[in-house]
Amino acid sequence: MSRDKIKPFIEGVLKALLAMALIYYLYQSGYFSWQKIGLLLDYKPMTVGVLLIGIVLFLATERFRYLVNPNKLKRLAAWKLNLVGVFFSYFIPGGVGGDLVKGVLLYKGSELSRSASAYVIFLDRILGLFTMSLLSLAAFLFVPDRLRESNKIMILFLFLLLVFFGVTIVFSILISPKFRSLSLLKIGQFLGSKIHEKINYFHDRQLAMELPNIRLIKAFALSLLTQIVSIGLFVYVGSITHPELDIPFAIYYFVVPIGFILTAVPISPGGIGVGQAAFLFLFSRALGKQSDLGVLSITAFQFYQLIWGLLGAYYFITIKKQERAQIKS
Repeated sequence: MSRDKIKPFIEGVLKALLAMALIYYLYQSGYFSWQKIGLLLDYKPMTVGVLLIGIVLFLATERFRYLVNPNKLKRLAAWKLNLVGVFFSYFIPGGVGGDLVKGVLLYKGSELSRSASAYVIFLDRILGLFTMSLLSLAAFLFVPDRLRESNKIMILFLFLLLVFFGVTIVFSILISPKFRSLSLLKIGQFLGSKIHEKINYFHDRQLAMELPNIRLIKAFALSLLTQIVSIGLFVYVGSITHPELDIPFAIYYFVVPIGFILTAVPISPGGIGVGQAAFLFLFSRALGKQSDLGVLSITAFQFYQLIWGLLGAYYFITIKKQERAQIKS
């Protein structure tokens, strides 16, 4: 194995070990109730859960199509790309996993250049983070007063504000040539050659993509719907595993996007382990007591999503077979 491949391999192994260690710790701590997991694997809850995740993935696929161009990327092709990305986000060692594979397949299967494909993948991820933070900030206005009086919750709120402003700036750089020309393109030379090069790179990509406002607005609306349905799954899991808890919707809409933002950090494959730890902390703080609701909810989300990811594995195999057939012919 070459030196260039050894480092990613070691990083992948360490991330997988971290995920297993976190899951084992949570299991030993009693946060995985087999009785409650059994409820989520029952026919009806599992059917509803898989269906909700399917809707989430469909909306995310449509968002992606509008960022590319729905006239240049067919719905079925985009759907296959998205599911392939889901599969590899769980099984590729490293932090970029699914997005990297999706970007490569987008480049090979469309009219987009390599750099334009990378731009769309990055823009799609940033738009998702933008709508997550926006939704969570809006929900904070409606959470119970006891949460706003909690120092730990306020720290979460300040973290969310920083994320929102940071993502807003990056998002503005990506979609607005005017914003770049008035700000970063003028001061980019003082930020270092590499940063300046990246700024110019995305500036050129955005101009080449010709993303009209109407498509951007539709992508934004689809991104909001994606987050809303995702949170709906957490509400559904809560109603099954903790029917005794009367949890305001505002708590779900405040907590879940923050959890998704934390699991988006490439620490473990698919956010496994890290997601469980993050949602355990978030829901326990929001509810004012230790609760396994967050652990069970994100585990159900990941499991139902993985089922769709296995379909992505099938699509990937068929795509590779088609490529080999074309080479032979």
